[in-house]
Amino acid sequence: MTDYTNVPIAAAGDWIDDAYLNTYLGDNFRAVFGALTAAGQLLVSTAANRLTKVAVTGNNGYLLTEDTSEPGKMKFAAPPSTFPAGGSAYQGVRQNSGASAKEWAAMPSVIRRQGGDANDWWVPGATTYTPTNAVMQVGCARLTTAVGTAYGTWLITFPVAFSNPPLVFVGPPEQVSGSTRTEFDWQMYTPTVSSFYIGVWSEGSASQFIIDIPWMAIGVP
Repeated sequence: MTDYTNVPIAAAGDWIDDAYLNTYLGDNFRAVFGALTAAGQLLVSTAANRLTKVAVTGNNGYLLTEDTSEPGKMKFAAPPSTFPAGGSAYQGVRQNSGASAKEWAAMPSVIRRQGGDANDWWVPGATTYTPTNAVMQVGCARLTTAVGTAYGTWLITFPVAFSNPPLVFVGPPEQVSGSTRTEFDWQMYTPTVSSFYIGVWSEGSASQFIIDIPWMAIGVP
């Protein structure tokens, strides 16, 4: 392929003859465009003032740099094999235990839901629905009652809001501190797309207590 020749800066009195035009216009145009002979080809530089074409090898290919045997060279290549073959219902692709390859494995998913509304999961009923985009958010809240009280309510905000109020499951609580070990009652109420409340009260004395209580919310993002 013809090399590209740097065009000098013209000055007053320079003579523009056929050799000048052939070198700086004709040859340079051929260097840039002459190698392109088919649709989809690209021009890349292989060295200073040197262009070459990268030919398309097939549909849905990737433009990659060559390996270390030819550093800097470009090529089209077939898409890498991203997913392993196989897999069955309710499986997803994950890294294996050695983080060396991808594999199919069972993934947590909501395969069916019973209720009375296609969108609002809090409407009771016996109709079976098949969720297509359910997600789960979980957490653990540390709750502290005021001094001298055995009851408290706390607002828990989801890390990311749902599109409809999700189903929320709370407890059981674990007592972290308090004057004596005691039993607790707890409840979840007022779930919204972004939050819910936890209410906890002690079955024992009215002294202050601190508890950790886990929660889980399942719904549609």
